[in-house]
Amino acid sequence: MNSRLPGNLPEPVGCEAFFRMILQTLPVGVCWQRCGEDAGCWVNEAFARLAGRPGDSFSLAGSFAEALFPEDRPAYFDGRAQLQTKQSEMLRLELRCGSGEEIHWRELTMQAFSAVDGTLSDLILTLTDISERKQLQEDMRLAIENADAQNQQIENAIGRAQLSAVEANLDNVATRQLAVHDELTGLFNRRGYNARHPEVIQQIESTDSSGYLCYFDLDRFKQINDELGHAKGDEALVEFATILRAVFGEENLLVRLGGDEFVAMGIVQYPGQIEETLRALESALVTRNTTASGGFNLEASAGITYFDRTGPHSIEELTLAADADLYKNKESRRQSRVLR
Repeated sequence: MNSRLPGNLPEPVGCEAFFRMILQTLPVGVCWQRCGEDAGCWVNEAFARLAGRPGDSFSLAGSFAEALFPEDRPAYFDGRAQLQTKQSEMLRLELRCGSGEEIHWRELTMQAFSAVDGTLSDLILTLTDISERKQLQEDMRLAIENADAQNQQIENAIGRAQLSAVEANLDNVATRQLAVHDELTGLFNRRGYNARHPEVIQQIESTDSSGYLCYFDLDRFKQINDELGHAKGDEALVEFATILRAVFGEENLLVRLGGDEFVAMGIVQYPGQIEETLRALESALVTRNTTASGGFNLEASAGITYFDRTGPHSIEELTLAADADLYKNKESRRQSRVLR
């Protein structure tokens, strides 16, 4: 159901001067669109500038689409349709503004608000500049395409340089966290993993320590999504990430690669430590399944591989070894369930 406007918020039509004053003080582009019989549009200067049309009042709700690249307009109109039909409350799109050679990437957030009777009354659009981020992504894509096995160290350096550049220019801690952390679970994402795993490997190469890489995926995760819905699937991912963090500890590199795939990587502190930790993980999952009322059991299969200063030190080799062990263990668990 779409969000309702706060009851104490003044009507924009009756307080136009007040709203214009507030909008002009904001550093991001803001557009307030009133729907229905009192249809109208209010924007701040930042919105018009970021849309590539300084001074434009965007008096018509649909006129903003004219500032977009033609190829991006269908996505914008589709997003508005979803909000108007209450399929979503908020949408975030990456779109291009400008014309000719002047291409500017913008992130557009659209949020719908409902009147007391449930009908759509207002849309709030915010616009931010993401051109630099998109350029970094394009530079990385080209670098990866041109890299080969002998350039792995260069690729890792580019990844760390990108991470450092992003962190140095981000305005706040929350945005910095989103750059390298998975938004759903709070674990490192694939970008953070690519930047951090070379540090673990380098430490193993220069000491007598042993390292480990554990690869996980959730059992019957597709069944949870298909039968109970994606909200329950997200709930399963968050619960598993919480348990993973509890048993492995923050000192290890904990990652959600995507989907239901997770990685734990770090230094072995004493013989048998990782096997002991995996038993603790299994025990925690059993306890959760006997006490939780979420409508599904949370189970996972794991694969593990070890390495030391003699190798292997390629993340691809380590991942393949752990993945092979995972699927061996997953098949064993499947056969065990069949026999029971």
